[in-house]
Amino acid sequence: MRLRSPCDRVLIVEDDVDLLGALAEALRLEGVEVTHGAQSLEEARQDLANGFRPQAVILDLHLPDERGEGLLDMLRLDPSYANVRVIALSADWLALAHLRGAVDRTLLKPTSLAGVMRTLHEVCARSLD
Repeated sequence: MRLRSPCDRVLIVEDDVDLLGALAEALRLEGVEVTHGAQSLEEARQDLANGFRPQAVILDLHLPDERGEGLLDMLRLDPSYANVRVIALSADWLALAHLRGAVDRTLLKPTSLAGVMRTLHEVCARSLD
């Protein structure tokens, strides 16, 4: 039996198309509303500007247009996103270490789909406490 995610809306910002698609499909199977998935920060910002209000963001730190910290800064500076949970993904462990405390969780790539999903469940469940 699959666990249902405690988060109803998730924004995935990931330039790896395969990982983006797998995450989006796994979340949709759990009944989670996922934006089409953003491959860049510009797409993520557009999703937010179009009214998508995620409860959690899965954020790749190294994107083609700029670093993921740009979106993290935007979320942290805007009070309307104060309760949004952020999971940072990167193959760069130094970048992840730099963000500890600024994000809810960090995951070092490569990581498994199951690992990302388990982390999302944990982070979202904690936000409901």
